[in-house]
Amino acid sequence: MSKQYFSDDELTTAAIEAIKQDRRRKRKRKKIITLLLIVVMLIGIFAAVKGLAGLISNRIEARAVKQHEEALEEARNTAHTWKGCEEWDGDSELVEVARTQLGNVGGDYFGEWAGFDYHVEWCAVFVSWVADQCGCLGTKVPDFALVQDGVNWYQAEGKWGEPGEYEPEAGDIIFFSSSHDGYGTHVGIVASVKDGRVYTIEGNTGWREPLTMEVRDEIDGFTGVCMRNGYDLDYEDILGYGIVD
Repeated sequence: MSKQYFSDDELTTAAIEAIKQDRRRKRKRKKIITLLLIVVMLIGIFAAVKGLAGLISNRIEARAVKQHEEALEEARNTAHTWKGCEEWDGDSELVEVARTQLGNVGGDYFGEWAGFDYHVEWCAVFVSWVADQCGCLGTKVPDFALVQDGVNWYQAEGKWGEPGEYEPEAGDIIFFSSSHDGYGTHVGIVASVKDGRVYTIEGNTGWREPLTMEVRDEIDGFTGVCMRNGYDLDYEDILGYGIVD
């Protein structure tokens, strides 16, 4: 087999092509390395951002939990007082038992006691529960979950007191109508009457002073609290009174 000979021009061309191919390989290798470095950097940045986001999220969640607990505590503390009215609570077993539940937030216990397996508006079942603890459920206080059923019961029993005609006493049941159409929408227990005002203990309330909107907003799914309230005897939302004794 004969040897193959290249001219000087051919050798030069081959060398140049080899150099070019080597440069292309180096550039390709450099691009791959650069791309890998970019990927590694992006992964690192993503991990750092994710970690920072997690840290911020945990701090926000911890702050929210703290605010929630503080709001609950404020709701519980606020529930016990209304301008000193606890100092003149009347002599009534219903009032005495109702006082033990001041600060109860949510009221699910009373709904469960009444046989509900879901959350209910619990102002009426709270009153019924108190009466049951006092042994007068069904005799002096009806067993009711719908406010209007309580209104109907007292009116049928001839134990209904009209605002402005009847002055309530401690232990009476106070009914409200926010719609002002004679239909009961809320109920509580009269704790005392003093200087033209009636003071109450109510379940599923907190939509008036002193539990502020800011506090309620911090309590996720706020469903009312057992707390004291006070109203002028001529307050327009008072529908009437169930006369207990």
